[in-house]
Amino acid sequence: MAAQRLARQKGSRTIAVSNVVGSTIAREADGVLYTYAGREVSIASTKAFTAQMAVLFLLAAYLGQVRQQLSKEVASRWIDELLSLPKKAEAVLQSDGMCRELARRFQRAEDFLFVGRAIHYPIAMDGALKLKEVSYVHAEGYPTGETKHGPNALIDESLPVVMIATHDASDPGSLLRYEKNVAALKGFTKQRAQVIALASEGDKQIEDLADHTIFIPQTPELLGPILEIIPLQLFAYHMAVIKGLDVDKPRNLVKSVMHE
Repeated sequence: MAAQRLARQKGSRTIAVSNVVGSTIAREADGVLYTYAGREVSIASTKAFTAQMAVLFLLAAYLGQVRQQLSKEVASRWIDELLSLPKKAEAVLQSDGMCRELARRFQRAEDFLFVGRAIHYPIAMDGALKLKEVSYVHAEGYPTGETKHGPNALIDESLPVVMIATHDASDPGSLLRYEKNVAALKGFTKQRAQVIALASEGDKQIEDLADHTIFIPQTPELLGPILEIIPLQLFAYHMAVIKGLDVDKPRNLVKSVMHE
């Protein structure tokens, strides 16, 4: 709120992205984009986080059209891809059993390293955050390409590495990053790391290299994060349940907006 008020004092116009109709930040902003994700009981944001990513994608697509950087035809294709995500999300939810098994396997681990490259790095950070919030296990999100500048020294058989290694076969940049991810994964395995990988459906190369692989349906690069966060949330959830912790109300944490 302080940041928004300072921005307005300096003449900036502000847009709020909020899941709560009539919230203070929504009332004080010049414009508001509501996510309408429904009331979220848990302090750890899950569906609201997913809805925010979808809303921000729509905002970017709209601005692209307004600035004439994105044609109506291309924007329409993006919307079709967005509308296909619910079915793909249902497919990802089928990994629940595997996430439960992984939580059981790694329940005694004291540290985790989550890594992702480019647009997937924030998802690695949020996956680590969720694990910290609800299971009280230390976890760190880090850019895959920067692991050699510090975290690499920590990687051994006692440090589980959760790696986002999906790719979009139609995107040259994504394919280049994928090649770098494969090289990084080979390095992790040489260091005897236990690797849990998120890979695109049908990716045998990642499956052969990683110790455990969760598959994500083929999706355009910019929409992949919306699906990738789901198994990371499930993993954190099951880790907390196995430890007998209250998933909805982690200790010492409160929501910024409370409802009666």
